[in-house]
Amino acid sequence: MNTALHPSFVERFREADTPNLPPTKVGDIFGFSLLELAERARVHSGIPTARPDVSQLQNYLRDVIRFLAVATELSGDDRRAAPAQRAFTHLRLQDG
Repeated sequence: MNTALHPSFVERFREADTPNLPPTKVGDIFGFSLLELAERARVHSGIPTARPDVSQLQNYLRDVIRFLAVATELSGDDRRAAPAQRAFTHLRLQDG
């Protein structure tokens, strides 16, 4: 199994004792504000703070972490992979 796709890679981003990915932590990795995360996940701007467990937001966060896992596997470093994710999601938003 690829190192980046190993469950421990994904688990390091999760909140303790919950299946949820914390919007603040994921946003910090990619340099996204909570407002940017909300826009990218297509949820109301208050959702990342008030209801971070909303499925649409969590689905987006899981997709972002999956992309980071693949980009990390290709680049060998998650710090180098994060800018690629930011560019990818910017293009994805433009496509609609």
